[in-house]
Amino acid sequence: MGAVADEQGTKDVRVDPQLNKKVWERGIKTVPHRMRLRLSRKRNDEEGAAEKLYTYVEAVNVKDVKGLQTVVVEA
Repeated sequence: MGAVADEQGTKDVRVDPQLNKKVWERGIKTVPHRMRLRLSRKRNDEEGAAEKLYTYVEAVNVKDVKGLQTVVVEA
């Protein structure tokens, strides 16, 4: 998750529980080599939080992951 923190500029990285299930659904020996992920930088509303923002990582369902390019979406 170090690459995610560097790319998004946040130290707090949170993984969606569905992404965790998707990674481990086939067991430890057949972990997927490629996955399409969505990184969202969100505001941290917790009291006493050290960071103002956090990065939320979730899986995106696509038919085939080969040949996909990075798409930046501005909100």
